[in-house]
Amino acid sequence: MKKIAIFLASVCLASSLHAQTPRTEAEVYAYRQAMQSANRDLQSGNVQAAFATIKAQAELGFVEAQYILATLYHDGEGTAQDIAQAKLWYERAAAQADNAEIAALAQQALDELASSK
Repeated sequence: MKKIAIFLASVCLASSLHAQTPRTEAEVYAYRQAMQSANRDLQSGNVQAAFATIKAQAELGFVEAQYILATLYHDGEGTAQDIAQAKLWYERAAAQADNAEIAALAQQALDELASSK
């Protein structure tokens, strides 16, 4: 969980918010606020609340949230471990070519899942 919290904090601080669809200033602001809230929840041990917040942002198409959600499913943090859901969200994050760094991390995770079978 500490690894996720550190990654989430870095996303909140330095995110360039790459998304396939253009975002309004209000959407970007709401995303940042939500992810900061999720980070606070993670830091305080309220992993289920963080999971719900991150999932909502992932469903809106934010690639960073998609990758973090996949990691939460993969590790069983804030939810039961679900490798199928992890794979689905890693695939969605990997498909977003506008953020090469996150896409590469997601692809690496997919490769690791494939090799562990």
